[in-house]
Amino acid sequence: MEVTSVRVKLAHNKNGKVNPKAFVTIVIDNWLAIRDMRIIQGKERLFVAMPNRKKGGEVKASDETVTNPEVLEEERLDIVYPINQDGRKMIEDTVLAEYEKVLNEGSNE
Repeated sequence: MEVTSVRVKLAHNKNGKVNPKAFVTIVIDNWLAIRDMRIIQGKERLFVAMPNRKKGGEVKASDETVTNPEVLEEERLDIVYPINQDGRKMIEDTVLAEYEKVLNEGSNE
């Protein structure tokens, strides 16, 4: 398995402290595309966050929908994710290398 294409779109804001740093789409083996990955600045290093969605948290009560905002804000489920550490490392190394390349190209202009 190999990442055959990486597209990085930098996220911008005025103070430069935006998180995520970029949005990423990858293609694996020229047949599977994964969108909405993000490059995030963690406490110690950059990492690649997989596409995710908010976990449920809505409960139907007669005609009203009751929402628990604590659940909706904190719990997220990855939609696509590597099954093992080798797969995660391969994706992350490839994506972060392309991110660095995009940053360097932008600073040369």
